[in-house]
Amino acid sequence: KEIQEQIRIQKMIKFGQILRFTFKQQTLNKLKASNQILSKNNLSQNINYNFIKILKDSGSKEIVDQDKLIQALEESLVSMSDPQQGLENVNNLMKMKSQKYNGNTQYSNYEQDLFTKANVFYSLKQFDDCKKIIQEIMDSQTATKEVKTRTLILKSSLIQFEENNYEKSLIVAKQAEQIIESENNSIAKELKVIIYHMIAEMQAQIFQNKNIAQVYLEKAIQIINDEIENNYLLSDKAKGQYMQRLANCYDSVAEIYHQEDKYDECKQIMGKCIELWKSNSYKQPLQYSNSLLRQGKISTDRGEYTQAVEKFSRAIKLMQGYENTDQFIVLCINTSKAYSGLEKYDKSLDVLKQALEQIHHLNKLQQNYYTNQLLEEFVDLYLKQGKFDEVSEIFVSFKKLGDSDYMKYIILKQEIIVLLCQEKYQEIDSVSSVAFDLAKQLYGENSKESAEILSSWGISLIYLNQLEEGFKQIQYSANILQDIGSIDEVQEIWNQVVSILEQQQNSKYIVKALGFLRRAIQLYVEKQGGEAGIIIDYIDKRIQQAKQQAQQ
Repeated sequence: KEIQEQIRIQKMIKFGQILRFTFKQQTLNKLKASNQILSKNNLSQNINYNFIKILKDSGSKEIVDQDKLIQALEESLVSMSDPQQGLENVNNLMKMKSQKYNGNTQYSNYEQDLFTKANVFYSLKQFDDCKKIIQEIMDSQTATKEVKTRTLILKSSLIQFEENNYEKSLIVAKQAEQIIESENNSIAKELKVIIYHMIAEMQAQIFQNKNIAQVYLEKAIQIINDEIENNYLLSDKAKGQYMQRLANCYDSVAEIYHQEDKYDECKQIMGKCIELWKSNSYKQPLQYSNSLLRQGKISTDRGEYTQAVEKFSRAIKLMQGYENTDQFIVLCINTSKAYSGLEKYDKSLDVLKQALEQIHHLNKLQQNYYTNQLLEEFVDLYLKQGKFDEVSEIFVSFKKLGDSDYMKYIILKQEIIVLLCQEKYQEIDSVSSVAFDLAKQLYGENSKESAEILSSWGISLIYLNQLEEGFKQIQYSANILQDIGSIDEVQEIWNQVVSILEQQQNSKYIVKALGFLRRAIQLYVEKQGGEAGIIIDYIDKRIQQAKQQAQQ
């Protein structure tokens, strides 16, 4: 309702802009009406700025001084929703401040406004412009420690997003930590919490240093608790924001426990997290929903599917109005898995279809990622029920989403899986060459994706009794997997080959396949730092038996 009201106000302002030169009084009445609604509902400050500006431009008798315009601009940038409008506003703000101080561009808080501009460029993905401003701030002799710290936090995020270089990002985050470490005012404490959380996330998720991550999270939690308990002057909004950050920190601790399969500890921390979201009047639906999502995942991992569905359902209710986000897609996929665990396949399919309806709202990168996930989930569900006709229909639906090489590849990959289940090996042989070419083009010849296509192709050829060609593709796949360190998958492939050949009673090729399996087991055990004596002895006995059978 609030969004609809905001749209209505914007339309009224637009109407006012069109009429202002010919019907000034009507315009003024329209604008006044819209401003009353704004004050009543406390909606976008950006519209307040536009309202003031139009009043001034329209020749209204109401006094609108420069300071009021500057204040409105600053307020508009606090809750910026449209980066392009934000860029216009920050440029106007800096221009007006410069005029106010007789053309002096180095006015008070100049670097703070520069940082705001860098943030806008970041939102617009104009990274070169963003980097130039970051450098200007860091070179400045007058920028405060707080501004430089915020700038380094932005730089760390930029490095992650643009370069995907977490080592470099971590170094920059630690530079920010060093700058602000000696400061103890409320702004510095707030920045420390942001930095500690950022470093903890990288240490836990990227570098697997979970102990270091927990130390940083505990430091952040301590600061937040102290601020909430000791600062009685905190406004309700400020207290709510601190509670929000505390919930986020608890959520990160829970993620560490979840990854380590420490479900009881994870559940306990998530309980604290959920209570914070419940009691916090300054609610953040997406983050609250994310905490419920994690609780649901824990229940799913433990096979508690009914509890998982309950958590996911609550999370979906919180997502009303946010269905066009990637978080909604993730939530639907996890809800589908929980329903599948309960064998409620119709409900599982319903939530997947909800996600599919929203996929076009995401950016291209997200679309590719989640389209692949959704297709895998649809195929898995239909295969569990043996519904091969429905699988064919879903392939048709996904082909309508686009004809890029990526879409062709993910659909072909799933079609091969379905054909394997249907034992249609001739059809696999006919499409595998195209699938392999697409995998090479998208991921490279020596990628896991290429290896997966080759192994499926090789297996189908062995079933078709084209043994030499089949072995050639399997060896090709195994060599790639070995080079990228997936030795366990090499074992699985050769185990499967041995099993097929035993069914065919082809002793000559069983000996050959067992030889490759023996080598894969040795490599796997060496990688794990153990010994494979008993297993190797068993493989050697099987090789001898197969050789004797081949001679007979």
